[in-house]
Amino acid sequence: MRKKVIISLTILLSGAIIFNIVQAAGSTPGSDSDPLITSSYLDKKMQEIVTTLQNSDKTTETALNQKIQQTSESLSAMDKKVDDLSKQIGQTSAQGFEVINLSTGKRMICEASTEVILRSGKASVVSETSAGLSDVTAGGDIKAGETIVKDHLLIIPRSDGRGVRAETTVVIMVKGKYEIK
Repeated sequence: MRKKVIISLTILLSGAIIFNIVQAAGSTPGSDSDPLITSSYLDKKMQEIVTTLQNSDKTTETALNQKIQQTSESLSAMDKKVDDLSKQIGQTSAQGFEVINLSTGKRMICEASTEVILRSGKASVVSETSAGLSDVTAGGDIKAGETIVKDHLLIIPRSDGRGVRAETTVVIMVKGKYEIK
């Protein structure tokens, strides 16, 4: 029985060796079954890879340069806008409040966003509608005809004829556009 096993193993091994020899003889050089390559083949493939990478680098470099240029132009435009806005803010801040003396019965009609502070005297709200002025200090609204509290910051919400009427001689601080009538 032992002899049979040894003979069977020998036949199997011989078959495997013969199969590999036949396989190697039937394969094409340079194919997947014959992985051996020549130096010239390797050099050719390496050159193709290098050329592909160089072309890809040039394309990428061109695209990156274009993106950098666009970003630079965009930043320049934004810098100009920031400078313009800074100048506008600086001009508004530099104007500050103007001190106005109004005699009894005079009216100061203001444009939208004008700021008003009554410093002395007695004054009331003027409005062609029932709407009033925003009293920022008190956090409320002063309606047409109501008395203005001294030292409260008032803001004119719209350019629709709203303003201040002097009940006595008054001193008013104002920042913004206005007309005295």
